Amino acid sequence: MLSIKQGIIASLFELFTQITKKFVGIFSLMVLARVLTPEDFGVVAVALIFLNFSNAITDSGSRHYLMSLKDMDSDHVSTAWTLSFILKNLVATVLIISSSFISDYYNDPRIGEIILVFASIIFISTLTSPDIEYKYKNQDLKEITFLTFFSRLLTVGITVAVAVIYETYWALVMGQLTSAVTFFFISYKIAPCIPKFSLKNLSEQWNFSKWVIPRSLINFVRDQFDSIYVSTSFDKSVMGAYNSMRYYGFIPFDTFIRPAFGTLLAQASQFKDIPDYFKRQLTTVIFILLLVSIPIVFLVFSHYEFLVHLILGEKWTQYAQLLAFFTLSSCLLGLFNLSCDIVILHSKTSIIFIYTLVSTIVQLYVLISVDFEDIFELALYKVGLDILSICLFFIFITIKYLSFAVLLSFFYRLFLISGFMLLAGWLSNLIQPDGKILYFLIHSTMSMIIYVTCILAYLYLFSSKDKSAEYIFQLLQKTFIKITKRNKAPLSPDN
Repeated sequence: MLSIKQGIIASLFELFTQITKKFVGIFSLMVLARVLTPEDFGVVAVALIFLNFSNAITDSGSRHYLMSLKDMDSDHVSTAWTLSFILKNLVATVLIISSSFISDYYNDPRIGEIILVFASIIFISTLTSPDIEYKYKNQDLKEITFLTFFSRLLTVGITVAVAVIYETYWALVMGQLTSAVTFFFISYKIAPCIPKFSLKNLSEQWNFSKWVIPRSLINFVRDQFDSIYVSTSFDKSVMGAYNSMRYYGFIPFDTFIRPAFGTLLAQASQFKDIPDYFKRQLTTVIFILLLVSIPIVFLVFSHYEFLVHLILGEKWTQYAQLLAFFTLSSCLLGLFNLSCDIVILHSKTSIIFIYTLVSTIVQLYVLISVDFEDIFELALYKVGLDILSICLFFIFITIKYLSFAVLLSFFYRLFLISGFMLLAGWLSNLIQPDGKILYFLIHSTMSMIIYVTCILAYLYLFSSKDKSAEYIFQLLQKTFIKITKRNKAPLSPDN
């Protein structure tokens, strides 16, 4: 059985992977955004719609299925790998055949050429080692962490080199292809095996996946409909800016929130049959999620124009407000993923499908009915609908599978942490130095110092009354003691 300690260690490895990847990625984006134009990003973004559609229609939820199993064996892994291989390569073939028709529709042959490369990426992704799933299941992520970081460095190096030398959108495409190829080799380095075609457990997995695939497809429509709308209603420069700002807005989620809480399913599957312990752990996870998400949203909303100018350059600042919208939306995805994990652990994936279907129909109706004046109004409607639907879904799942008391504690902590963050921001704003860079550094640093101080004070004062606060405070204490002991450790005679 996996322990809480193993889950935390796995989360830290995953967090390190994502943070290092994103920092390297941000550096590459700073270069690419200055070398390439929004139109270059727009051409690739249109082709990415079809790659994302292919991934959505072939998403059988294999990893979620395997992670939710108490006892995973080779038959389960081989069946999941075989099902993915068949589905993805069928769709990749259709994508190749339809590439010329897509080019004709957009009246741009560049899009068809990119789609052909993306089809090969799908094929390469189906060949990765099946046994790497054992690493994820057992939370053994050390090798994956470091080799993935190496892969990211190689990918960024090739992408930036092609962009600087040739100043072409193909740099972005080559980055995608390099990433797929390197992960293929990494998977066999970490988990060497000979893949085996098997459909022995197909019926068992299909009972799980039959709701996942339609849900994934509907999720694609809900998440990508705005991009499809933009690609057909605005020029490619706007499409490039819109898609890029959404990508940058999701960096906090991909870097901090997803990795920190992504191992929950594998860990929680071990104690889902102990209701009280299960509720207590999830309550703590929700608390930590709020502690991480709220300051991220606050800082981006406070400095979005400066951040865009600093990272991407002057030609992107007119779209800076989109970054604030998408950052808020991305942080709420942590709440949505947590709700989905709870449902999956109870083997009720049909609930997620129904939610996805209803929320998608509502969003499509609203987005089709409104005549948007500009790209910002479209983004505002999109993000607002996402926030409303995710909050309603979370409320329903919390009451159904946890308790009303857990929901009340969520709102209590939401207002409490938001209050601490607003107080920290207001106090920091009393200092008004000259210069945008100096203001950003002082305001951000002071805000976080005051915020962390408030949180630590709360954890200390209320640890005897709040079990989640007690757990987090004890965890911080143990971490601090370990670090202190390590720093005070005497040097050996050899040193």
